[in-house]
Amino acid sequence: MNILSKICIVLLVPLTIVAAVVFTHIAVTVPNYREKWQQSDEANKALQAQNERLTSEVASLTNQLTDAEEEGARLENALAKQGAQVRNVWSAMADGIATIQQQHFEETKLAQEMLQSATNIYDKQTTRLKNDIDQRDAEVAKLTEAKEGLTKKLRQARADLARQERRNALVLEQLAHRDERIDSLMRQITELQGLLQEGGGGAGGVVEASGAGPTVVGGSDAVEFLPDVAGDQIRGTVRDVDGDLVGINVGRTHGVTEGMRMVVMRGSKFVGFLKVAHVKAVEAAGAVSKAQRQPEIGDTVLYPSPATID
Repeated sequence: MNILSKICIVLLVPLTIVAAVVFTHIAVTVPNYREKWQQSDEANKALQAQNERLTSEVASLTNQLTDAEEEGARLENALAKQGAQVRNVWSAMADGIATIQQQHFEETKLAQEMLQSATNIYDKQTTRLKNDIDQRDAEVAKLTEAKEGLTKKLRQARADLARQERRNALVLEQLAHRDERIDSLMRQITELQGLLQEGGGGAGGVVEASGAGPTVVGGSDAVEFLPDVAGDQIRGTVRDVDGDLVGINVGRTHGVTEGMRMVVMRGSKFVGFLKVAHVKAVEAAGAVSKAQRQPEIGDTVLYPSPATID
């Protein structure tokens, strides 16, 4: 039902009510034809005027309804166009949302696959790196242990080298003193041979040297040097200690010879045995064996050993 039909119904309802009232009044009025006719004429005129007015109003309302229908149609067209546009936009948006959701799903799936792949690669690399680190740690531990062993060996080798250098220096010094002693002895031999030739014509004789020097026995062809041992005992003092190596202050002029086995004492206490390895004129050196105590500077060395020490 459109607006014009509604307006017509609205207008006809009052007209119907008015007509019903008029006809009811005519039916119940006492017949007075002239008055009735006048009244009827007036009523007709009034109805006519009212009808004209209503007709005018209906026309106006019809025009307004027509305009309203045209405006409604225009609005409906515009609304339909807008609805179509909205539907198109909504459809495009729905398609875009679906596309975005599909892309998001695909991207999410791809990202999950990439993340899983990266996680697997990371786990493998982590495991490999952990194994490499463990292997390197084991190698470092072995190298550290080997380094410590080599460091100890190097330290020991350096100590042995230093000890050997001291021994070499001692030997070189002893050799120098020995060469000096040999030269001195050769001069003494030459002088003694001359004295023997002057005194005995080459016959064997004995010349005793005074002081603390050695005694010379023999002729021009044989010369023997015997140690000058006071009281048949050599007594000295330790003046240098390097581990089991010691140096003493008595030497060849006191009767000390290489290979001699001397005893080291500290007061009445036994320290150890000293086997002489290097001998100089007034000093000697050797290694202590069967040590009961660590040798110290100031210990006494004796030869031969006391009767109480084997």
